[in-house]
Amino acid sequence: ITEVANETAVLRQKGTREGRLQALGKFQEVIAISKIKQDKVWEVVAVISSGLICEQLGEMQKSLDFYLKGLQISREIGNREYEAAALNNLGNNYRMLGEYEQSIFYLSQALTIDREINDRQGEAIVLNNLANCYVLLGDLAKAEELQRQSLPIRREIKDRRGEGNSLNNLGLVFARRG
Repeated sequence: ITEVANETAVLRQKGTREGRLQALGKFQEVIAISKIKQDKVWEVVAVISSGLICEQLGEMQKSLDFYLKGLQISREIGNREYEAAALNNLGNNYRMLGEYEQSIFYLSQALTIDREINDRQGEAIVLNNLANCYVLLGDLAKAEELQRQSLPIRREIKDRRGEGNSLNNLGLVFARRG
């Protein structure tokens, strides 16, 4: 399984539609092999990764289907980390579709799990994603509050790129306020 999964990384790095489609095909192989070997962890990784690729390809419904399947599998095996990842991805997908309340519903669940399992990076990412929803809903005070929660976590874990992202998003909130 690992060998086939490693091939997907090379294909995805091409950054082309063709490369993504080939990676999606390889992830389908990983899913098939993992079912035969009854390896649910690899299956959930491949399912969620397939969702990400479909999202990048603009195939939002397929992406949602993969994330929902990933959520189901992660809950079956009790893997909270992958459960939070699936919830975060569902939330982002719904945000891109303009369904902000549905997005907040999933992101809030992801945030709860990330806090329970002490996944500081996941927590910071979800806080940022939630803030983006509130910006789109016009609740700039809530967006600022969430970004201000995300920023110190990014600094604590020395996530410089994430810190820059949080600072940029705070700046956007301030800009919208004039």
